[in-house]
Amino acid sequence: MIPSPSISSIPVGPVTIHFYGLIIGLAFVLCYSILQRQAKKQDISPDLLEKMFLICLVAAIIGARAYHVITNWQYYSQFPTQIISIWNGGLGIIGGIATVVLTIYFLSKKYSKPFLQITDIFALVLPLGQAIGRWGNYFNQELYGKPTSLPWGLQIDVEHRIKGYEQFQTFHPTFLYESILNFINFGILYYLYTKKNIKAGTITSLYLIFYGIIRLFIESIKLDPDVSAQIGPLRVPQYLSIILIIIGLILMRKKYVRISRSKE
Repeated sequence: MIPSPSISSIPVGPVTIHFYGLIIGLAFVLCYSILQRQAKKQDISPDLLEKMFLICLVAAIIGARAYHVITNWQYYSQFPTQIISIWNGGLGIIGGIATVVLTIYFLSKKYSKPFLQITDIFALVLPLGQAIGRWGNYFNQELYGKPTSLPWGLQIDVEHRIKGYEQFQTFHPTFLYESILNFINFGILYYLYTKKNIKAGTITSLYLIFYGIIRLFIESIKLDPDVSAQIGPLRVPQYLSIILIIIGLILMRKKYVRISRSKE
């Protein structure tokens, strides 16, 4: 059994440091360090990379928070003051991906850089950031899965259990599942990215496909207190995951079909 964390924050004088924020900060620092190294290989200046990264960072946080609030509106409609309480957790990565892609599109136009070249660099580090960031959910005891009696079941304190599941003590550690799968995703993408003959857009399309599959699996066992997120047989995040997979497949197909035809 995986024990629940005893604390999620520590007071330092007049300031309270939340572990969720520390973990997200660590993820951004590691991702940025990798971005710097890869950007040099793509002839992108450090100043431009820093500017793009900071802009995308803000866009990602806004988009991820907006997605989380919208898909959990049943709760936030009752407690609107919690909408900005990002330190308590609640970042929907799919919303972050959407806003980052749009931001990169406009930035690539503004600075005359190939769109897919930029998305490839960011798509490379995204799964690493997600893998690390999921541990913030562990400390907040949130976004866990259905009840389970498996040896690695995650213990959740009563006050953090979703209504209707108070009688259960251990749940699927979906944060751990997603963290492991994203580390694997990052390893595969990083290996492919280091190949000299890889075509622009490949990393982006593969990221969308791999992450869409990961989320489809995670969402199938994750509990969600917001019943409005269920539409028909699937939940909203599952439909969006399917869309990510389709976009990735279309991008991959168009890219390689266009290349193969140009050689004929």
